Amino acid sequence: MAQAITKRIVLITGANKGIGLAIAQQLLDRGHHHVLLGTRNLEKCATLCCSPEKNLHKKNNVNSGKEVLEKHFKKNENIECVQIDLSSEESIKNAAAHVKKNHEKVDTIIHNAAMAFKGDAFDADVVKSTFAVNYYGTIAVNNAFLPLLSNNDPRVIFVSSRAGRLSSIQSEKVQQQFLQCNDFNDLTKLLNEFVDTVKQDKDKLGYWPKSAYGMSKVVYNFLKSSCIIIFFCYIMSLSDSFFL
Repeated sequence: MAQAITKRIVLITGANKGIGLAIAQQLLDRGHHHVLLGTRNLEKCATLCCSPEKNLHKKNNVNSGKEVLEKHFKKNENIECVQIDLSSEESIKNAAAHVKKNHEKVDTIIHNAAMAFKGDAFDADVVKSTFAVNYYGTIAVNNAFLPLLSNNDPRVIFVSSRAGRLSSIQSEKVQQQFLQCNDFNDLTKLLNEFVDTVKQDKDKLGYWPKSAYGMSKVVYNFLKSSCIIIFFCYIMSLSDSFFL
């Protein structure tokens, strides 16, 4: 008698459109996955089975956006919407609490959510808002959901961008400082140097790129290494036979 296949619980942040939605579609097409669509605004996300009560974190009936998801995932029971705003620590904690209550664990975390201002907007406030989501928000999500990771082939995946090329920083010395970063503190120190430079004069950046999004992705790309180290240590603490 064949054993029933356990569905993997996958959380995707920024999943109500674009790459996040495409990832969700791929996972559902493959089967054996239960996808949690992380979205900042529930009005842009609704469960495709047309059951508002299936939303994990929801205050009011929400129907707008349903047509979009129905087109991709009509009558699929393996998808839910989770409200999670990476700029809000409270929202992230609430999302983790609801996932724990409804599923007890997650098998895969896909960090996809990011934000960028349109046009050439660039000043200290733009930098602050961009990093609040793309850097600090990602760290907060990782910290909140890492304790929920199962010890059955757990995965943490980061979706990045070419905008985060290290070569965008026109200083070999600073590039080497990034390459030598050992933890979040090292990364944050370099991030703060960039922020301070923008505050002093946004038009005299020296070797720094004039892009809040691009710089956030540079730091994000190195953040992955730090998070993977923490993830590795956490998994080792869960199971002595992880590599057996």
